[in-house]
Amino acid sequence: MSWKKFSIYLSLETFVVLAVIFFSHNGIRDLLSLKSQMNRTSDHIQTLEESNRELRRRMDIMAEMPTRILEDEAREKLGLIRQNEIIYFEK
Repeated sequence: MSWKKFSIYLSLETFVVLAVIFFSHNGIRDLLSLKSQMNRTSDHIQTLEESNRELRRRMDIMAEMPTRILEDEAREKLGLIRQNEIIYFEK
């Protein structure tokens, strides 16, 4: 095989290998897409963790409150009542 044919063959083979790497099912595009998705997921997880920390903090505060205060909060904010309790509405 002559040097010219060998260099053309090698160039063609290199092009095919690079095309497979960049455009195949698991190529560079998929890798970049997966990295982007991973970053978005990581940001979402961080947001959820911050929300969980805030909820835990609020639960700790409520756990230290006397039962009567919790009951009053539940009645006022959630409209909860005790069993067999009758509510009267004013017009």
